[in-house]
Amino acid sequence: MAVVHGALGLMAVTAVIVGAAVAAVAAGASAYLQSQAQQSQAVAASRASKLQQEQLTLNAAAQEEQVRTRNRIILGTFDAQAGRAGVNPYEGSVLQAKKDTSQAGEYNAELAGFASRTGANTAGYDSRLYAFRAGQINPFLTGALAGIGSGASIATSYYGRSAGQGTQAAGMTTIDYGQMPSV
Repeated sequence: MAVVHGALGLMAVTAVIVGAAVAAVAAGASAYLQSQAQQSQAVAASRASKLQQEQLTLNAAAQEEQVRTRNRIILGTFDAQAGRAGVNPYEGSVLQAKKDTSQAGEYNAELAGFASRTGANTAGYDSRLYAFRAGQINPFLTGALAGIGSGASIATSYYGRSAGQGTQAAGMTTIDYGQMPSV
């Protein structure tokens, strides 16, 4: 009878070890796949932000060029009207008026592209942030740690219960901190 009881105990220990190993592998594989998915999402978000940055940079340039083109038309019209009136457009108050118009036009061009340039800078920052995040995710390490943790948790739980101590190791004293005097 003692031999049968010993064999059953060995089978129970073997079953716990196999169960712990299977659970550890399953937890590790799940964590690995989840980390790999997070890494892929971060890489995709980085690429999307980079494309958004490029598009916004192009938009800013187009908006600025549109305003500059309009400004050149206004200045050309100004020259034509001055010439038609018999005034030299390259001296005196006419030149000063052209200079003021040109400066205002350049300011308007910068202002037109400001929102897109700001958006492009933000998208570039986001792209670098997502790329950094993707580099920080290590699926292998995450999977290994999850597997080890799962196996250790199962083994600790089994061996603690088999000794009749719950999860407390044999020979350890439990301290009730509720009984401690306050300082």
